[in-house]
Amino acid sequence: MYTGHRLVAVQDFPGQVTLLRAIKVTTSSIQITWDSPLENETCLKKYQICWDSNGTNCETIPDNNSTGFTIDNLVACTTYNISVAALGISGSSENVTFINTTAPNPVRSISQSKKTTQYVILNWKPPDRGNECLESFAIYVCDHTKNIVNEKLIAIIPGSITTFNYTGLEACAGVLVNIKTMDQHKSTSDLGSGQFYLQAGGEAHESLDCVQQFEICWSQMERGSAIEGGCDVVSSSTTWFSIPGMVHDKGYRVEMMIIYFGGQTSEKYVLNVPKTPTLANMLYSATLAEKQGARAGNHSGPLS
Repeated sequence: MYTGHRLVAVQDFPGQVTLLRAIKVTTSSIQITWDSPLENETCLKKYQICWDSNGTNCETIPDNNSTGFTIDNLVACTTYNISVAALGISGSSENVTFINTTAPNPVRSISQSKKTTQYVILNWKPPDRGNECLESFAIYVCDHTKNIVNEKLIAIIPGSITTFNYTGLEACAGVLVNIKTMDQHKSTSDLGSGQFYLQAGGEAHESLDCVQQFEICWSQMERGSAIEGGCDVVSSSTTWFSIPGMVHDKGYRVEMMIIYFGGQTSEKYVLNVPKTPTLANMLYSATLAEKQGARAGNHSGPLS
């Protein structure tokens, strides 16, 4: 009677990834994430991500405890089949697949049609292509540094409306407004041309309270040409400025520009400082004038 050992096949490829999903969708990208396989994770080496309308574009990434990937260079309002497979030493898991659609193209331009001290009416043009999935427009505000991370959603309006009345503006406190297209899944477009700086009517320079700082630039002039100079910025509370390293007997051109809160600037104010004579030049000029006066018959001076 044969009592040999039974051969058992050892699986040397990982199980499927789990919880595959999109966490951010824009006009041109889909950011996805997943959880690592629950089975045979020790033999996991890489992940293969595939996408396209028929899933033909693929990218392989190493397993460095990374379970995320951003698919770029996509087309607006296009549906993609996205799949992820776990790759092992000698085989791969079955694909895990889901479908997602990119957001519409961005708005083309923004302008204002009316501005008062209380509100501004904004107008924009919708995208002329890649707009078949457009359902609404999302209105955001963000800080003066154009930091998209800090943008705050303030309104969602129907896609048939291309105007918005922004209220609540404060003097000297301009705000950046971002307008993005949005689809039925609330995915928003790239920013594109959808940013506009708002400030209440009554320009900033009408109020000294809106002044943030002054920029002062100077240059040493020689025969009408600037040969040496520099720039400095002083606070709004400063009412004087001393040009560093100023050289006597040289002319200077000074330019001052007012910088307001929100980044607006004034026109440049120009001051031409004539040559400052040295003491020797002043004495020489006085002596020369006295001599010229004496030759003309003016004997009131000490020279004859």
